[in-house]
Amino acid sequence: MKIVKIFFLIFAIFALPKLKAEDIDVEVSPPEPLVNETFYVTFKIKSTGNVDPYISFTPVGATVQGKSEQGVSISTVVINGKFTTTREQNYVYELISDHAGTVYLKNIKVEIGGKVTN
Repeated sequence: MKIVKIFFLIFAIFALPKLKAEDIDVEVSPPEPLVNETFYVTFKIKSTGNVDPYISFTPVGATVQGKSEQGVSISTVVINGKFTTTREQNYVYELISDHAGTVYLKNIKVEIGGKVTN
């Protein structure tokens, strides 16, 4: 019985991180933008659903100039007869800094299928 508990614990440690429904990364390019020059904020979103995400944020010290979607990647994996489809999307926001100094993105929220990630 003790061996079964240890096996279940090891399985849970390795399996649970892979069961996460969403994975969100935010990148800024260039990392240190100049005043009155555009820079880009990219949201890289991986999800298991088939729903487009809703992204919101409040820029402090910058103005949003535009938004674009740069590609969608869909992959399907079959494990033990169960299909899992993963969708990766990149959303790029073009911003311009209003003044010299630090620019902040506050209140970043990504909603995918009713789940909100801050």
